[in-house]
Amino acid sequence: LSILSGCCPCRYGDWFGSISDKRMLISEILQKNGYGTYGFTSNPCTSSLNRYDKGFTLFNDNLMFKNIKGKKLQLMLGLKSLFKSPYTAANEINSQIFFHLDKNRSPFFLWIHYMDLHGPYISMNGWQFRNRISAGRLWRTAINSPEELSDQKKRALVDVYKEKSKFL
Repeated sequence: LSILSGCCPCRYGDWFGSISDKRMLISEILQKNGYGTYGFTSNPCTSSLNRYDKGFTLFNDNLMFKNIKGKKLQLMLGLKSLFKSPYTAANEINSQIFFHLDKNRSPFFLWIHYMDLHGPYISMNGWQFRNRISAGRLWRTAINSPEELSDQKKRALVDVYKEKSKFL
């Protein structure tokens, strides 16, 4: 959020919730000055649900679960990750961006938030369904009980993170 507003989220009390009406975003300033403003994300936390779409001419948050938050959202993302990535992949978001920017010749501001390197880290090697189940379990442990992670499990997280970063 500070990259869009120039200050720490705690200043306006919107650290974990929607963006405050008092907060001015760079997208709003640039839009008022004639720029096309485009925002693309697949992160539920940086979506229109939390008012990250303020000041954007076009904002695509790529969310499958539009009005779900909290534990229910985590459950839905977990279920989705059994069959497919829980988030829209960077290459899909890039296709959307290129489609819209090809039409635009005026000055523009583009903000992108990719989720490919966010957990759960699902390996592309081996049997995908099994990978998705084990990645979900490992990720929940890392988030909820990090002290329970063995050195082997920590290495597994780091190894898949490195694998995913090479894929991008």
